[in-house]
Amino acid sequence: MKIRKQDVDWEKEYKTAKDKLWEKKAHTYSRLATRYVKNGKVLDVGSGEGYDCFYFAKNGYEVLGIDISKTVIENMLARAKIFNLKIKGLVRDISKSKITSRYNIIVSYGVLQFLGSKFKEHISGLKNITLPGGVHSFYIFGNKGDFYKLAKHRFYFLSEKELKKLYLDWKILKFSKKNTRLLIQGDKGEVLYNLMFKILVQKTRQLFGR
Repeated sequence: MKIRKQDVDWEKEYKTAKDKLWEKKAHTYSRLATRYVKNGKVLDVGSGEGYDCFYFAKNGYEVLGIDISKTVIENMLARAKIFNLKIKGLVRDISKSKITSRYNIIVSYGVLQFLGSKFKEHISGLKNITLPGGVHSFYIFGNKGDFYKLAKHRFYFLSEKELKKLYLDWKILKFSKKNTRLLIQGDKGEVLYNLMFKILVQKTRQLFGR
């Protein structure tokens, strides 16, 4: 199945989209994260239009959203200003950026596979900048489906076993997997699906104080 001739131009997708590319309410796992961390700093990696950022900010968290698209970061910050929400935004390519500040909650939905060969290195980095008791809430594309077949030579599609191994030293609070419809269609309008892992994990007590 020939799906796409070229990579998605996210700046173009956001500028020309007739409908919002992301859902208007925060992801379920973002809402779950607040049960375990009641306050603090949140990092949204690949924030898109910022619905998760808005959710955390409305609940009193200090929020930073980063995305490769200048359009969505500008839109997110403009909307945050209207509602008087304290949200910061940066235009960054996550595969080429190093994050050094520390956070209580780190979320990322459908983005981390773009790290490619640097995937494990960046996950290790995100773990290191997570404060004791902090959580990661990620939706990550797995190694089965249309997206995997299309881009397995360029991006990183891990197995369930690999993902859980990366967090052996953390507590898995919730995990699920599902064949998920992609937001972006194929060149001829094909509906695309791929395995998606959803994981919520917490830095364990043994790591407190580090």
